[in-house]
Amino acid sequence: MENEIEVIQPSFAEVADLMQQEEQVVVKVNETLENNSYTREIFIPKGTLIIGYKHKKSCVNILTKGALLIKTSPEDEGTEVYVPENQSFVFHTDPESQKMLYAIEDTIMIGVFCNIEGETVEEVMLECVYPDSVTEMTKSYEQHVQNVQKLVNQGR
Repeated sequence: MENEIEVIQPSFAEVADLMQQEEQVVVKVNETLENNSYTREIFIPKGTLIIGYKHKKSCVNILTKGALLIKTSPEDEGTEVYVPENQSFVFHTDPESQKMLYAIEDTIMIGVFCNIEGETVEEVMLECVYPDSVTEMTKSYEQHVQNVQKLVNQGR
């Protein structure tokens, strides 16, 4: 076809490589390690793109506020989730999974890992995620789009 557009679905690692060229967005993180459970609560500002670590263990994810576009693989078209006021949205991610998140609205997300053996946050992180899978990053989505556009303009 004459005007056919090829859709390219880069891996999370390829997206992460592009994101490393941009300024990081600081997100507020509250971590709790208690009774063999690790809980991580993050505030994700509207317009932020996050690529998380690949998980070694399953995780319960709880959205308590906001709206996210959630992708769990590069091929996944993504799922938009809007949390109604005074409600929450819960989803589960399996071991070996990884998430890419885009905050449609300011969002609060809580991740819970159970049956944890580590006694410090550092030990738990090594137990629950692959530290070298992709460095966890947060970027302004607008910055990311501008960077991708530069690559397109350069013929990459």
